Amino acid sequence: LYNKLNLEYLKVEFIDTHFWSKKPMIWYKILLNVFVKRYDSIIISASSVSTYRFLKIIRFFRPSILNKITYRVVGGYFPKGIKEKKFDWRVYINLKNIVVQGKLLKNKLLGHSNLSNVKVLPNFKSFTNFKAQLLNKDNIFRFVYVGRISKSKGLGEMLEAITILKAKDFNFHVTFYGPVEDTFKLDSSNASYGGILDIQTNSNEVYAKLSTYNVMLFPTYWKGEGFPGVLIDAFIAGLPVIATDWNMNKEIIEEGINGFLIKPKSTEALVQKMSWVMENKSNLSVISENNQRRANDYHIDNVMPNLLNLLG
Repeated sequence: LYNKLNLEYLKVEFIDTHFWSKKPMIWYKILLNVFVKRYDSIIISASSVSTYRFLKIIRFFRPSILNKITYRVVGGYFPKGIKEKKFDWRVYINLKNIVVQGKLLKNKLLGHSNLSNVKVLPNFKSFTNFKAQLLNKDNIFRFVYVGRISKSKGLGEMLEAITILKAKDFNFHVTFYGPVEDTFKLDSSNASYGGILDIQTNSNEVYAKLSTYNVMLFPTYWKGEGFPGVLIDAFIAGLPVIATDWNMNKEIIEEGINGFLIKPKSTEALVQKMSWVMENKSNLSVISENNQRRANDYHIDNVMPNLLNLLG
Protein backbone atom coordinates (compact mmCIF):
# COMPACT_ATOMS: atom_id res chain seq x y z
CA LEU A 1 0.00 0.00 0.00
CA TYR A 2 2.79 2.40 0.93
CA ASN A 3 4.68 1.71 -2.30
CA LYS A 4 1.55 2.25 -4.39
CA LEU A 5 0.71 5.51 -2.62
CA ASN A 6 4.23 6.73 -3.31
CA LEU A 7 3.54 6.36 -7.03
CA GLU A 8 0.39 8.47 -6.79
CA TYR A 9 1.33 11.28 -4.42
CA LEU A 10 4.15 13.79 -4.20
CA LYS A 11 4.90 13.02 -0.58
CA VAL A 12 3.87 10.11 1.64
CA GLU A 13 4.88 9.79 5.29
CA PHE A 14 4.70 6.34 6.88
CA ILE A 15 4.64 5.68 10.62
CA ASP A 16 4.93 2.06 11.76
CA THR A 17 3.36 1.76 15.21
CA HIS A 18 4.32 -1.89 15.67
CA PHE A 19 5.80 -2.33 19.18
CA TRP A 20 5.08 1.35 19.86
CA SER A 21 5.30 0.81 23.65
CA LYS A 22 8.99 -0.09 23.26
CA LYS A 23 9.72 2.79 20.87
CA PRO A 24 8.81 6.12 22.51
CA MET A 25 10.14 8.09 19.51
CA ILE A 26 7.15 6.82 17.55
CA TRP A 27 4.92 9.09 19.63
CA TYR A 28 7.08 12.10 18.80
CA LYS A 29 6.79 11.25 15.12
CA ILE A 30 3.01 10.83 15.38
CA LEU A 31 2.55 14.13 17.21
CA LEU A 32 4.79 15.97 14.75
CA ASN A 33 3.11 14.59 11.64
CA VAL A 34 -0.49 14.74 12.81
CA PHE A 35 -0.59 17.89 14.92
CA VAL A 36 2.09 20.09 13.34
CA LYS A 37 2.46 19.22 9.67
CA ARG A 38 -0.27 19.65 7.06
CA TYR A 39 -1.52 16.80 4.89
CA ASP A 40 -4.29 16.40 2.33
CA SER A 41 -5.13 12.87 3.47
CA ILE A 42 -4.39 10.72 6.52
CA ILE A 43 -4.88 6.96 6.56
CA ILE A 44 -5.09 5.11 9.87
CA SER A 45 -4.80 1.32 9.74
CA ALA A 46 -4.18 0.22 13.31
CA SER A 47 -6.06 -1.98 15.76
CA SER A 48 -9.61 -0.96 16.68
CA VAL A 49 -8.66 -0.11 20.28
CA SER A 50 -5.57 1.93 19.37
CA THR A 51 -7.44 3.79 16.63
CA TYR A 52 -10.28 4.65 19.00
CA ARG A 53 -7.91 6.09 21.59
CA PHE A 54 -5.99 8.02 18.96
CA LEU A 55 -9.12 9.49 17.38
CA LYS A 56 -10.36 10.70 20.75
CA ILE A 57 -7.08 12.58 21.20
CA ILE A 58 -7.38 14.14 17.74
CA ARG A 59 -11.04 14.98 18.38
CA PHE A 60 -10.05 16.89 21.51
CA PHE A 61 -6.90 18.68 20.33
CA ARG A 62 -7.33 19.09 16.57
CA PRO A 63 -10.86 18.20 15.37
CA SER A 64 -10.37 20.18 12.16
CA ILE A 65 -8.39 17.33 10.56
CA LEU A 66 -10.95 14.59 11.21
CA ASN A 67 -12.46 15.10 7.75
CA LYS A 68 -9.09 14.27 6.20
CA ILE A 69 -8.84 10.89 7.92
CA THR A 70 -9.66 7.56 6.28
CA TYR A 71 -9.86 4.77 8.84
CA ARG A 72 -9.01 1.47 7.13
CA VAL A 73 -10.45 -1.03 9.58
CA VAL A 74 -8.27 -4.05 10.33
CA GLY A 75 -10.11 -7.35 10.98
CA GLY A 76 -13.72 -7.84 11.97
CA TYR A 77 -13.94 -6.80 15.63
CA PHE A 78 -14.80 -3.11 15.08
CA PRO A 79 -18.58 -3.53 14.48
CA LYS A 80 -18.84 -5.72 17.58
CA GLY A 81 -17.02 -3.07 19.60
CA ILE A 82 -19.60 -0.52 18.42
CA LYS A 83 -22.48 -2.90 19.24
CA GLU A 84 -21.15 -3.57 22.74
CA LYS A 85 -20.54 0.19 23.22
CA LYS A 86 -16.83 -0.27 23.82
CA PHE A 87 -16.42 2.33 21.07
CA ASP A 88 -18.65 5.42 20.84
CA TRP A 89 -19.69 5.63 17.17
CA ARG A 90 -19.88 9.43 17.42
CA VAL A 91 -16.07 9.53 17.63
CA TYR A 92 -15.99 8.38 13.98
CA ILE A 93 -18.85 10.48 12.57
CA ASN A 94 -16.67 13.27 11.11
CA LEU A 95 -14.08 11.02 9.45
CA LYS A 96 -13.79 11.21 5.69
CA ASN A 97 -14.14 7.43 5.32
CA ILE A 98 -14.48 4.33 7.42
CA VAL A 99 -13.33 1.50 5.15
CA VAL A 100 -14.31 -2.06 6.10
CA GLN A 101 -13.35 -5.24 4.26
CA GLY A 102 -16.82 -6.50 3.30
CA LYS A 103 -20.56 -5.86 3.03
CA LEU A 104 -21.28 -8.01 6.08
CA LEU A 105 -19.10 -5.79 8.26
CA LYS A 106 -20.69 -2.65 6.82
CA ASN A 107 -24.19 -3.93 7.54
CA LYS A 108 -23.24 -4.89 11.10
CA LEU A 109 -21.74 -1.45 11.64
CA LEU A 110 -24.74 0.42 10.26
CA GLY A 111 -27.04 -1.72 12.36
CA HIS A 112 -25.61 -0.21 15.55
CA SER A 113 -24.70 3.35 14.51
CA ASN A 114 -25.84 6.32 12.44
CA LEU A 115 -22.61 6.54 10.47
CA SER A 116 -22.95 7.66 6.84
CA ASN A 117 -19.27 7.43 5.88
CA VAL A 118 -18.82 3.64 5.81
CA LYS A 119 -17.34 2.22 2.58
CA VAL A 120 -16.37 -1.29 1.48
CA LEU A 121 -12.95 -2.22 0.14
CA PRO A 122 -11.72 -5.84 0.20
CA ASN A 123 -8.38 -6.99 1.51
CA PHE A 124 -5.67 -6.98 -1.17
CA LYS A 125 -2.16 -8.15 -1.95
CA SER A 126 0.57 -7.58 -4.49
CA PHE A 127 1.56 -10.75 -6.33
CA THR A 128 2.68 -12.19 -9.65
CA ASN A 129 0.38 -14.66 -11.39
CA PHE A 130 1.73 -18.15 -11.98
CA LYS A 131 0.43 -21.53 -13.04
CA ALA A 132 -0.26 -23.75 -10.01
CA GLN A 133 1.15 -27.26 -10.27
CA LEU A 134 0.07 -30.00 -7.89
CA LEU A 135 3.16 -32.15 -7.35
CA ASN A 136 1.52 -35.17 -5.80
CA LYS A 137 3.61 -38.03 -7.13
CA ASP A 138 3.37 -40.15 -3.98
CA ASN A 139 -0.45 -40.22 -4.09
CA ILE A 140 -0.73 -38.68 -0.61
CA PHE A 141 -3.53 -36.15 -0.29
CA ARG A 142 -1.94 -33.03 1.19
CA PHE A 143 -3.73 -30.49 3.39
CA VAL A 144 -2.09 -27.28 4.56
CA TYR A 145 -2.87 -24.81 7.32
CA VAL A 146 -1.30 -21.33 7.33
CA GLY A 147 -1.81 -18.87 10.19
CA ARG A 148 -1.49 -18.44 13.92
CA ILE A 149 -1.45 -21.86 15.52
CA SER A 150 -3.95 -21.35 18.32
CA LYS A 151 -7.17 -22.77 19.70
CA SER A 152 -9.34 -19.99 18.25
CA LYS A 153 -8.05 -20.82 14.77
CA GLY A 154 -9.43 -24.37 15.05
CA LEU A 155 -6.26 -26.13 16.18
CA GLY A 156 -8.09 -28.60 18.43
CA GLU A 157 -10.57 -29.58 15.75
CA MET A 158 -7.80 -30.10 13.20
CA LEU A 159 -5.80 -32.35 15.53
CA GLU A 160 -8.89 -34.39 16.39
CA ALA A 161 -9.79 -34.71 12.71
CA ILE A 162 -6.28 -36.00 11.92
CA THR A 163 -6.65 -38.74 14.55
CA ILE A 164 -10.09 -39.79 13.27
CA LEU A 165 -9.07 -39.82 9.61
CA LYS A 166 -5.92 -41.77 10.36
CA ALA A 167 -8.03 -44.46 12.02
CA LYS A 168 -10.08 -44.64 8.82
CA ASP A 169 -6.91 -45.41 6.84
CA PHE A 170 -7.00 -42.34 4.59
CA ASN A 171 -3.69 -41.67 2.86
CA PHE A 172 -3.18 -37.99 3.77
CA HIS A 173 -0.89 -35.49 5.45
CA VAL A 174 -1.48 -32.09 7.12
CA THR A 175 1.31 -29.49 7.28
CA PHE A 176 1.02 -26.58 9.72
CA TYR A 177 2.75 -23.26 9.04
CA GLY A 178 2.74 -20.21 11.29
CA PRO A 179 3.68 -18.77 14.69
CA VAL A 180 2.82 -21.10 17.56
CA GLU A 181 0.65 -19.42 20.21
CA ASP A 182 -0.85 -22.48 21.89
CA THR A 183 1.30 -25.50 22.66
CA PHE A 184 0.46 -28.53 20.54
CA LYS A 185 1.87 -31.99 19.89
CA LEU A 186 1.99 -33.72 16.54
CA ASP A 187 2.23 -37.35 17.56
CA SER A 188 1.03 -38.60 14.20
CA SER A 189 2.89 -39.47 11.02
CA ASN A 190 0.01 -37.76 9.22
CA ALA A 191 0.96 -34.26 10.41
CA SER A 192 4.02 -32.02 10.62
CA TYR A 193 5.04 -28.46 11.46
CA GLY A 194 6.75 -26.59 8.63
CA GLY A 195 7.77 -23.37 10.39
CA ILE A 196 6.82 -19.86 9.31
CA LEU A 197 6.30 -18.87 5.68
CA ASP A 198 7.87 -15.54 4.74
CA ILE A 199 5.29 -14.37 2.21
CA GLN A 200 6.37 -10.73 2.44
CA THR A 201 9.94 -11.43 1.28
CA ASN A 202 9.61 -14.57 -0.83
CA SER A 203 6.04 -14.50 -2.14
CA ASN A 204 6.64 -16.37 -5.41
CA GLU A 205 8.55 -19.13 -3.64
CA VAL A 206 5.85 -19.43 -0.97
CA TYR A 207 3.00 -19.56 -3.48
CA ALA A 208 4.86 -22.19 -5.48
CA LYS A 209 5.19 -24.23 -2.27
CA LEU A 210 1.52 -23.80 -1.38
CA SER A 211 0.46 -24.90 -4.86
CA THR A 212 1.93 -28.35 -4.16
CA TYR A 213 -0.87 -28.98 -1.64
CA ASN A 214 -4.40 -30.10 -2.48
CA VAL A 215 -6.57 -28.16 -0.02
CA MET A 216 -6.12 -25.43 2.60
CA LEU A 217 -7.76 -25.80 6.02
CA PHE A 218 -9.12 -22.69 7.72
CA PRO A 219 -11.48 -23.77 10.57
CA THR A 220 -11.23 -20.47 12.45
CA TYR A 221 -13.56 -19.06 15.08
CA TRP A 222 -11.37 -16.17 16.18
CA LYS A 223 -13.54 -13.21 17.20
CA GLY A 224 -11.40 -10.67 15.32
CA GLU A 225 -11.54 -12.39 11.94
CA GLY A 226 -12.27 -10.00 9.07
CA PHE A 227 -11.09 -10.69 5.51
CA PRO A 228 -8.15 -13.02 6.21
CA GLY A 229 -5.20 -12.44 3.89
CA VAL A 230 -4.49 -16.16 3.98
CA LEU A 231 -7.60 -16.76 1.87
CA ILE A 232 -6.12 -14.56 -0.84
CA ASP A 233 -2.91 -16.60 -0.50
CA ALA A 234 -4.95 -19.76 -1.10
CA PHE A 235 -6.60 -18.26 -4.18
CA ILE A 236 -3.26 -17.14 -5.63
CA ALA A 237 -1.87 -20.66 -5.16
CA GLY A 238 -5.02 -22.23 -6.62
CA LEU A 239 -6.01 -23.98 -3.39
CA PRO A 240 -9.60 -24.92 -2.56
CA VAL A 241 -10.36 -23.94 1.05
CA ILE A 242 -12.28 -25.75 3.77
CA ALA A 243 -13.30 -22.90 6.08
CA THR A 244 -15.78 -22.33 8.86
CA ASP A 245 -18.94 -20.34 8.23
CA TRP A 246 -17.58 -17.59 10.45
CA ASN A 247 -17.69 -13.80 10.18
CA MET A 248 -16.83 -12.80 6.59
CA ASN A 249 -15.84 -16.24 5.29
CA LYS A 250 -19.23 -16.82 3.67
CA GLU A 251 -18.85 -13.55 1.76
CA ILE A 252 -15.52 -14.69 0.33
CA ILE A 253 -16.05 -18.42 -0.17
CA GLU A 254 -18.81 -19.77 -2.41
CA GLU A 255 -19.71 -23.36 -1.64
CA GLY A 256 -18.31 -25.69 -4.28
CA ILE A 257 -17.04 -22.79 -6.40
CA ASN A 258 -13.86 -21.76 -4.61
CA GLY A 259 -14.10 -23.81 -1.43
CA PHE A 260 -16.35 -25.29 1.23
CA LEU A 261 -17.96 -23.93 4.40
CA ILE A 262 -18.46 -25.99 7.55
CA LYS A 263 -19.99 -25.46 10.97
CA PRO A 264 -17.61 -23.69 13.41
CA LYS A 265 -16.12 -25.65 16.33
CA SER A 266 -17.24 -28.96 14.81
CA THR A 267 -14.71 -31.76 14.44
CA GLU A 268 -17.40 -33.90 12.85
CA ALA A 269 -18.07 -31.32 10.11
CA LEU A 270 -14.34 -30.95 9.44
CA VAL A 271 -13.86 -34.73 9.22
CA GLN A 272 -16.79 -35.09 6.82
CA LYS A 273 -15.52 -32.38 4.46
CA MET A 274 -11.90 -33.56 4.57
CA SER A 275 -13.15 -37.08 3.77
CA TRP A 276 -15.27 -35.77 0.91
CA VAL A 277 -12.47 -33.84 -0.82
CA MET A 278 -10.15 -36.84 -0.55
CA GLU A 279 -12.81 -39.10 -2.10
CA ASN A 280 -13.65 -36.54 -4.80
CA LYS A 281 -10.21 -35.28 -5.72
CA SER A 282 -11.09 -35.03 -9.42
CA ASN A 283 -13.56 -32.21 -8.65
CA LEU A 284 -10.89 -29.95 -7.18
CA SER A 285 -9.11 -28.94 -10.39
CA VAL A 286 -12.03 -26.71 -11.46
CA ILE A 287 -12.07 -25.04 -8.03
CA SER A 288 -8.33 -24.50 -8.28
CA GLU A 289 -8.75 -22.71 -11.61
CA ASN A 290 -11.65 -20.66 -10.23
CA ASN A 291 -9.52 -19.51 -7.32
CA GLN A 292 -6.61 -18.36 -9.45
CA ARG A 293 -9.02 -16.25 -11.49
CA ARG A 294 -10.70 -14.95 -8.32
CA ALA A 295 -7.34 -13.92 -6.88
CA ASN A 296 -7.11 -11.10 -9.43
CA ASP A 297 -10.10 -9.41 -7.77
CA TYR A 298 -7.85 -8.87 -4.76
CA HIS A 299 -4.71 -7.74 -6.57
CA ILE A 300 -3.65 -4.31 -5.32
CA ASP A 301 -3.63 -2.96 -8.89
CA ASN A 302 -7.36 -3.73 -9.17
CA VAL A 303 -8.31 -2.49 -5.68
CA MET A 304 -6.09 0.60 -5.57
CA PRO A 305 -8.18 2.78 -7.94
CA ASN A 306 -11.17 2.42 -5.61
CA LEU A 307 -9.06 3.46 -2.62
CA LEU A 308 -7.73 6.49 -4.50
CA ASN A 309 -11.31 7.51 -5.33
CA LEU A 310 -12.15 7.42 -1.62
CA LEU A 311 -9.13 9.54 -0.75
CA GLY A 312 -10.18 12.11 -3.37
